[in-house]
Amino acid sequence: MLKRSIYKVLNVLTIFPPLLIILLSIIITSYLVYENQKKFEKESFLLKKEYLKDSRQKIYEDVNNAIKYIEYEYEDTEEKLKQDLKNRVNDAYSIIKGIIKNNQNLNKDEQIKIIKDALNDIRFNDGRGYYYIYSMQGKCILLPIQKKLEGKFFLDVKDKRGKFITKSIIKSLKENKEEFITWWWYKPNDIEKQYKKISFNKYIKKLDMYIGTGDYIEDFESVIKKKVISFLSSFKYETGGYIFILDSEGRIILHPNEKLRNKYIDTLNIRDKTNLESIIKIGKKGEGYLTYSSDVLGLYKDGIYKTSYIKGLDKWNWIIGKGFYKNDLYETIALNQNELKKENTKIVTKIILISIFITTILIIIILYNVKFLRNKFDLINKRIENEIKSNHEKDKLLFQQSKMASLGEMLQNIAHQWRQPLSVISTAASGLKLKKDFNILDDNSIDDTVNVIMKSTTYLSKTIDDFRNFYKDEKKEKCFNIKNAITDSIDIISIKLKNKNILLECNLIDYEYKALKNELIQVLINILNNAIDAFEKQKDRLIFIDIEENTSFLKISIKDSAGGIPNDIIDRVFEPYFTTKHKAQGTGIGLFMSQEIITKHFEGIISVKNCTFEYKTNNYKGACFTINLPIKKGQL
Repeated sequence: MLKRSIYKVLNVLTIFPPLLIILLSIIITSYLVYENQKKFEKESFLLKKEYLKDSRQKIYEDVNNAIKYIEYEYEDTEEKLKQDLKNRVNDAYSIIKGIIKNNQNLNKDEQIKIIKDALNDIRFNDGRGYYYIYSMQGKCILLPIQKKLEGKFFLDVKDKRGKFITKSIIKSLKENKEEFITWWWYKPNDIEKQYKKISFNKYIKKLDMYIGTGDYIEDFESVIKKKVISFLSSFKYETGGYIFILDSEGRIILHPNEKLRNKYIDTLNIRDKTNLESIIKIGKKGEGYLTYSSDVLGLYKDGIYKTSYIKGLDKWNWIIGKGFYKNDLYETIALNQNELKKENTKIVTKIILISIFITTILIIIILYNVKFLRNKFDLINKRIENEIKSNHEKDKLLFQQSKMASLGEMLQNIAHQWRQPLSVISTAASGLKLKKDFNILDDNSIDDTVNVIMKSTTYLSKTIDDFRNFYKDEKKEKCFNIKNAITDSIDIISIKLKNKNILLECNLIDYEYKALKNELIQVLINILNNAIDAFEKQKDRLIFIDIEENTSFLKISIKDSAGGIPNDIIDRVFEPYFTTKHKAQGTGIGLFMSQEIITKHFEGIISVKNCTFEYKTNNYKGACFTINLPIKKGQL
């Protein structure tokens, strides 16, 4: 009966899991390929959309960065001019001090002549800047741009607003103030209009005169503009992606084509003139985007369309812009889409190959393990039959009977433990199809489902490995970890613990021991199975496993809260064929074989007693099995 049941289970394990895995593999692979194709189409659309968005954002940022730079340079123009004038005067003052120090043997007029010769030809600020010298009585000593005025007095000279220029400077210097003086005066090339001018002056005490220089704010501002244009011209942009500047009057201020600079839009062809008029109109209103057919301004032929972002700069009446060519953008998008398509093809191929590989490996693992189980069962069954027929040794016969009993329980455990992961795999596949039917399937769902299936198949394989390792025919003692042996035992009966709601707690230590590992696992499983079967109506079902080490023994204790063993039979539990269970549940040889293994194979001691203990403020009573394994000399 048992043999037929085992073969029935093995036949089911041989056919059903491989078929299920193949079916799931086909379904999952098909959906992955389908979803990947949808993802490719969506990404292609988003790629074009994002490229356009990014290109518009880039020209927006570049124009605003250019404006920020201009505003930074424009900010405090007057303060920058003042600092420049002060530095110039201080430089000249240092020269004068050096001349006076090096020519102390000369009289005042001779020293002044040397100073004039030294400063007369000095020019700065694009040739506009020069030094002037006046006596503290208002007499002009040095005026390089109008030598004929040297020697004349300027105390009564006023600007158009009635300010006495020379008197104001002398008054300030007599009060020991080195301050800036502002007045309005004519430019050398424009004697019709006066412009705002700032000067800085410094008193030369030893010669009773002062030196100074000045500049027109408007002229200095033009220097700032040139600096800005030079700076923006120095940047190398991709073809067509340059900064251009116009003024509100239609003059082209900045453009990579130098032939266009300082030209007015009226001199251009009708189309470019119309485009620039639209650009100026947007700049005067504030800011905005404009798409237009580009020719001269874009250095391209007809049929090329450009999108530009334009923004006005009120301070200088400038209109600043930058654009990108849609034709170039579409070519870039097409190239990236081709790369995306190639990558998608690689991904689809990889998905199919991985699916085939995983499916093949899983089927091989399952068939291999099922074949192993079948061979192992045939081997065990043959050995049992031979032992029964030959009847050579009673202990060996009992041992095989114990193995067969454990085998039956183990196959039941495998059937129970495989049912849940197989159900998980089926549920995951159904969930995947359901999400697809409701159009809510995404990459994360696919990845999560695949991970669940892989985890479940790994669990199935591990169950077979645990069974195989337990029934491995060990002939020679080997070193193994006691803690791992206990953990393997718990893994084998874990489903029974879960089904009976039993809490198992362990206090284990790592200890290497040389013996037959599977024999110890069989003893532990026998004791744990007895403890599990002893629970009836107890509310709190507890099992504790502890390991202690002393100088002579390694002590393994297993206690439960099942109420204990009746005192009138506790001394008989290790007798052969003695059992309190129903015939369908026990043979009465488990504990007998456990004692045989511990005493003969391990040269140790196994015993049992009833005990009481406290756990989480509650008191419990149960049986406590103790295994003392001798610590051999030279043990590891």
